[in-house]
Amino acid sequence: MKLPFKTNSELAAKEERKKNYQSAYVLWKKASKLTGKEINKHWCISRAEWCQKMHQEEVKLKTRKIYVPH
Repeated sequence: MKLPFKTNSELAAKEERKKNYQSAYVLWKKASKLTGKEINKHWCISRAEWCQKMHQEEVKLKTRKIYVPH
């Protein structure tokens, strides 16, 4: 089932608030393709890029915590 723009954007925002950045990224990208308004598309793409960056930062932090020099 294809969800409408509003539903995808609301779900993306909810995932972002829960710090589920990878999931939020996917939902923001979907929402950006479903809107007819350029301003909404720009907003969704901006949020998706931010979520992608936050996810990458989390991965870096987790990698650093795992590494323990002997």
